[in-house]
Amino acid sequence: MDINSPLLTIMGLRARPAGLTGAAREKWDALEPAWRLTHAVTLRQIHQARCRSHTAAHAKTPYEPKHVQPKHIIKYIRTRLQLRLTYEHTKARHDATHARRRGALATFQTHWISTGVATMRKTEPRLSLFSATLPMDSPPPGAIHIRCCGALAPGTSRKPASSGWALSNHGVRPDGVEEELRRAHGAVPAQCTHAGTAPPRAAAEDPRPPTQPAQPTRRETSVTRGARA
Repeated sequence: MDINSPLLTIMGLRARPAGLTGAAREKWDALEPAWRLTHAVTLRQIHQARCRSHTAAHAKTPYEPKHVQPKHIIKYIRTRLQLRLTYEHTKARHDATHARRRGALATFQTHWISTGVATMRKTEPRLSLFSATLPMDSPPPGAIHIRCCGALAPGTSRKPASSGWALSNHGVRPDGVEEELRRAHGAVPAQCTHAGTAPPRAAAEDPRPPTQPAQPTRRETSVTRGARA
């Protein structure tokens, strides 16, 4: 953070770099909600630590303030961000399930998961900021980066169970930038989701225990152009 810019330090107004276009511009825009939240929470915790120090120094009997060290401030920032992240996920899930707002979970995925701010752990997201990131090997130039995911939604009294998959292929250019080649999506036929239309060898039901909620699963791989599966 540039402390010489009051607009950035105090108000949190980021200046978009000149010439930012394409995928880089989309990622910059997607990081805005996470940046706004992190900036607001950080200023709040710094202000509270300053107030604790001020109160301790100007008390009738001065005393040593507690929880004003940088490690304490970072701890409170991380805790508060995790609470807000859980709230955003719960809100998006409520909007998608009860309010029936299409794209609510996709928007959450774009702003918080795809940007690397958080990762999905079982039933809720976990904050990735202020922690070491998992090592990831980037696909080499000339390769095809394949991403695929699948999910199963349990049935309700109003809607039967449903399952689906999505796939995208990106070609890696010599400069490392990925260019989308094609994408596809469809339903996963199973006896529990497509009764009467599923093929004979389709799975009868979801193999997970009934107490384990369905969550999207994601896989990534890369292959060299011209390689055969």
